[in-house]
Amino acid sequence: MRHHTKQKADIGVTEVIADLYRQGFGVATPMSEHAPFDLIAYDDSRLYRLQVKYAKLRGGRITGKLRRSWADKNGSHSSKYEAGSFDYLAIYCPETDSCYYIPFKDVAGMTTVDIRILPPKNKQVKGIRLAEEYIRLGSSETVRAAPEKGEDTVQTTTEQGLGNQEW
Repeated sequence: MRHHTKQKADIGVTEVIADLYRQGFGVATPMSEHAPFDLIAYDDSRLYRLQVKYAKLRGGRITGKLRRSWADKNGSHSSKYEAGSFDYLAIYCPETDSCYYIPFKDVAGMTTVDIRILPPKNKQVKGIRLAEEYIRLGSSETVRAAPEKGEDTVQTTTEQGLGNQEW
């Protein structure tokens, strides 16, 4: 059965939610489809904003597109994701039946990202992202600390230090 683009997106989100639960995370969804992320994964101390993509395996690679698209009365549009839009790109691949979590800081400014199922035959190492390195959420230090009861702000931990963000 051939899937429509929206069905593929729904399958990707469903598979990522199931994978996150298996990893011990809770999952929340935004109230609006206009949020710059699809899901929030959380545990006792962290919140992660995830943008979810469905991507097929081709030539030993899974390619995630880093563009958002929409249609309105003026036609079809697309744009790059802005810095801070989400913490992780979550990719579901039906051929591997697996989910992969790539930190936004690793793909900022890119329009696509490739992760490889097998190492390249030419033994290239630089610039290669092996899928096995991205199967667990939280491998990066870019997280949002869960707010204490009654707090309106959360701490953002990055490699550069701490900052506050209004929610």
